[in-house]
Amino acid sequence: MKALIIMIVLATVALAGIVEYGPQVGYWAPTGDAGDAYSGNLYFGGQVLFHLPMLAVEGSVGYLSLKPDVEIAGYSGYIIPVTAGLRSYMGPLYAAGGLELDMQTVDLGDGDDVTENDFSGYLGVGVVPAIPFVADIDASARLHFVDFSDMWVGITVGLNF
Repeated sequence: MKALIIMIVLATVALAGIVEYGPQVGYWAPTGDAGDAYSGNLYFGGQVLFHLPMLAVEGSVGYLSLKPDVEIAGYSGYIIPVTAGLRSYMGPLYAAGGLELDMQTVDLGDGDDVTENDFSGYLGVGVVPAIPFVADIDASARLHFVDFSDMWVGITVGLNF
């Protein structure tokens, strides 16, 4: 047990400043066919960044409830996007892109859930101004290509510790 605690402390010290993580909140708006069926809605999630000398490896998990344009009694639906990609920094600005797994569940009110897992991708840009000795603010705009057929525009703001 002592050895495990010592290893965790050493790993934390070794990775200090290299790994960042934090919460995100934002708004996703559908376009195209998805825009015909759904309204935009709030997004909640978290991300982790692993900084390398020229790039950062990023990953995130979030939650987005689906609001249909037409009122449907008993309707519930959501998307859980899981992303993994790379960032390239140019000062406080960055460009990002990667792969995305969108896990969608929809219940039309009849009790039968329809679940669909779609692999897709995303592209985005952002800015990371620092708050000295506290955290970094991470603001981004991204295009999420759900199943490479529907596009959602996501605007998020988060903190990286």
